[in-house]
Amino acid sequence: MESSKPRSRHESQGLSIDIASRFEIPFGPVLSSRRHMLEARGLVAAGQTTEELGNSFR
Repeated sequence: MESSKPRSRHESQGLSIDIASRFEIPFGPVLSSRRHMLEARGLVAAGQTTEELGNSFR
């Protein structure tokens, strides 16, 4: 998963953020059931089964 896209969007709007922590978790039932559609749309990598979550502040 590409975590720099949301950060770039925020920064392009004049907002700044700092990432306090990041971790990966397995897809839950909803993302798991939609994984093939997300792959077809290029939103997740082929075979990806985890997502990155992060805590930000500022």
